[in-house]
Amino acid sequence: MSKKMISKENPLAASKRKEYIEKLTKQLKKWNQELEKFEKKSDKRISELKKNLSQKLGALEAKRDELREKLTKVGGISKEAFGDVKTDIEKLWKDVNKSFKVLRKELKK
Repeated sequence: MSKKMISKENPLAASKRKEYIEKLTKQLKKWNQELEKFEKKSDKRISELKKNLSQKLGALEAKRDELREKLTKVGGISKEAFGDVKTDIEKLWKDVNKSFKVLRKELKK
């Protein structure tokens, strides 16, 4: 074989290769744009989730603190007042327990 035959490329083959490369490059650009959109949406969604979770945690902490305070006061109240306080504590206890279950479930997602 001569050097001419080895170094010469078929113009049709070169054209197809160029088209192929351009096609793939164009698709990569589209995917890059799409990935940027996904990242923006993802960042927004994460921010919303953090805000929501932070609010729920704050509410749960407040309920827990209220429950702790009521339990501390139980020892110093009369037997007559104990029934009312006990009802409040049980209601608050159920509410805190339910909030914990909801939060656990959300964090497992």
